[in-house]
Amino acid sequence: MKFNACCTKETNWKRAYKTGKYKSMGEIKEAYYTWKKEYLQDNYLNGIGAGNKRMVINLTSGKVYNSIKEAAQKNNIKQQGISKCCNGILKTYKNSKWEFINI
Repeated sequence: MKFNACCTKETNWKRAYKTGKYKSMGEIKEAYYTWKKEYLQDNYLNGIGAGNKRMVINLTSGKVYNSIKEAAQKNNIKQQGISKCCNGILKTYKNSKWEFINI
């Protein structure tokens, strides 16, 4: 069974139930969890989301980190902020400029 992003919210599960395609909410949730397990296994085997660490550099201090997670832990800040800065959404985060290192 294929689910797309719209079917992951509970309100959409309820809508799917009302269409009569499924007999119960339990059946919908079971189908969703089966799909999610298969999706995650496929992506893990294909390397998507598994070990896709990108090195980042703090341009203000000049320190290089192996991943956003490592940089966040060592600087005691949130990963999301560093990510947004590296992706160009923010110019700086916590008074530091961050960028991905392309190797």
